[in-house]
Amino acid sequence: MSFSFGKPSILKNLFLAFLTFGILLGAIFPLWASLFVDWKEGMHGWFVLSCIVAGLTIGLANYWLLNIVLLRRLQCISITAMTISKNDLTQKLNVTSFDMVGDIASSFNYMTENLRNVISEISQFS
Repeated sequence: MSFSFGKPSILKNLFLAFLTFGILLGAIFPLWASLFVDWKEGMHGWFVLSCIVAGLTIGLANYWLLNIVLLRRLQCISITAMTISKNDLTQKLNVTSFDMVGDIASSFNYMTENLRNVISEISQFS
């Protein structure tokens, strides 16, 4: 994980939200299941515990999938931005996605192309 618990972080908030959702899911499911199941003596506690563990697992899996699907693409954008900030305007993002992330990548490429054109125009007048 790439966040600090002492500082504000969207990733931290997502991680905690996924874990909280998992715990709530794990806690609510046994209540719902109680409407349909007659528990053997001593088994209800184990069922609640296993549901909470399963809920935590689901929350962690969702966070892991978020890292794979979204954050790696955002990391590509960040790396390209750092390269461009070091005066390398030859970089282009190769992120293909027909959603907000794709829009950001396309806008970023358009911005870089415009910077190249402005620099080219300025260098012609010098």
